[in-house]
Formats: sequence, C-alpha cells, structure tokens
Amino acid sequence: MIHYKKTQYSKWMLILVGVLIFIIYSYFFKKGLANLPLIPFILILSILVIILALFYKLTLIIDDEKFTAIFGIGWLKKSVLISNIDLSTIEKVTFPWYVGIGIRLTDKGWLWNTKVGESIYFKSKNKFHSYLFGTDDFEEIKKQLLNYKKP
Repeated sequence: MIHYKKTQYSKWMLILVGVLIFIIYSYFFKKGLANLPLIPFILILSILVIILALFYKLTLIIDDEKFTAIFGIGWLKKSVLISNIDLSTIEKVTFPWYVGIGIRLTDKGWLWNTKVGESIYFKSKNKFHSYLFGTDDFEEIKKQLLNYKKP
C-alpha cells in the first residue's frame, strides 16, 4: 500500500522546451541553423528530447517496504528499503541554486532533484550509503519514514 506519493515538476525544463522550439523553428525556416545538415539536427533534437523525458519530473513514493524516487518517464529509478534506512540520520539539507538539477554527486552523496532548494538526506544502517532527494515536503516524508512499521 502506498503511504506517500508526490510528483514535482521541473520548471527549468521549460527552458529546454524553448530551446527545442527554437532549434526546430530555426532549422525549418532557415534562421540561424540554415547550414546544419539533417543528421546533426536529428541527433541534437534526439538528445534534448531524451533529456527532457528523463528529467521533467521527480516522483517520490513511500510504500510498505521502500522509499522510491522515479525520474521522468521511469527509466531512472532509485529504491531504498525502509528497513535499511538509519532513521536517526534523517535531516533537511538545502542546496544553493548553482548546484542545479538532475542527478549529481555532492559532498553529502548523490542528489536527485528537479528543483533547487530543500532535500531530504538519510544514510543506510551500514553507513556506507547516503541518499539525497529533492523535496518541498520534507516534514511529511520524515513523518512517514518515522512511522514505518516492520511487516
């Protein structure tokens, strides 16, 4: 049973949509990219569409057994068994705007986010893994994780 599910959309991807529209317009109406051959045009377009599909949203789900983060259309997914989370290490971490969005390595571990700002941070019980997931709903996620009952 799902106890928590929230999807965050990336406003930054609107910039990428604008770039896509500009590239398509420029290519077909011969403005700026008039000399770009068809193959590089298709390659650039494909790369940008894949990036958009992968990172336009982040869905965080807490069910009976695990905490799951799913990016975009679902090709990128990270699941952590709640029974393996050291609940005493849960904390709110705030990153500045220049850290960016996506999946990146930070000084605290791998960060998964679609928005700059707040993230939930926790470690595994073996202390070898740490996790960071961007969220604007830290308190609710923390509450759901602390209320976890072993099946």
